[in-house]
Amino acid sequence: MIGAASITLAACATVPKDDRLLTSTPDNGSVFGTRPRCPPGPRSSGRVRADAFDRGAVRVLSWNIHKAKDAGVYHDLARLAAKNDLLLLQEAVSDAPMGEVLKREGFSWEMADAFSVHGLERGVLIAARVAPVDGHALRTYEPFFPLPKSAIVTHFRLVGRRQQLAVVDLHGINFSLGLRRFRKQLEAVAKELKHHDGPMIFAGDFNTWSVRRNNVLGEVTKRLGLVEVEPVPDDRRRAFGQHLDHLFVRGYSVVDARSCEVKSSDHNPIEARIVALHIANP
Repeated sequence: MIGAASITLAACATVPKDDRLLTSTPDNGSVFGTRPRCPPGPRSSGRVRADAFDRGAVRVLSWNIHKAKDAGVYHDLARLAAKNDLLLLQEAVSDAPMGEVLKREGFSWEMADAFSVHGLERGVLIAARVAPVDGHALRTYEPFFPLPKSAIVTHFRLVGRRQQLAVVDLHGINFSLGLRRFRKQLEAVAKELKHHDGPMIFAGDFNTWSVRRNNVLGEVTKRLGLVEVEPVPDDRRRAFGQHLDHLFVRGYSVVDARSCEVKSSDHNPIEARIVALHIANP
């Protein structure tokens, strides 16, 4: 199951000792860390960054961008970013084109740094037109070679509500024969969300290539009160007949969702338009 490409990647990768969260804002392109990452791109388009998501529709994108190595990936990302409010990316790379797209479209972003290759960090990234309240990076190591997969748990304010919106972006571990390590990764995220009483968005490439893995994911998401978004059309990538990418919500109704084929990644993006459910005591 472990290919030559994965072994080569592990050989040239640098893994930070501690979990790290890299952050930026569309105002100044600043990144906080030990060395420069995602150099500032062109001047922002002038979109005003909000301090909270409102009660109207939120447009969400989840997409594994395949280490940003395929032709046209940033062209497609810019196209998709322009029509969405919240981006959850897996296999993101902290290179200049990524920084340029996010800055130009007026996004704040946070990236959980899993490891770096040739000085560029790789991991999962959440970008939004709303400034985040906080963020927490989590990593889980693959059992058979020393590279981790990462997740981000972050929170956003909601207009007129005490409760906050929790957003989770996760890249599931892949190269494990049993379920223990996969379950442990999901349970670590569930622990972070245990006391969260507000709405939630949970998405990513979960690497659910077996029925048993899908069942574990279903157990954890059901416990958190999450409902899976079913895109139409549904061109999500499959392995052994199982979907790898998923988008779950809590406290939202789905207006529409779709997953359409692209040539710029080995995964197809999921897009959804969701609306907050009314609650009597927010």
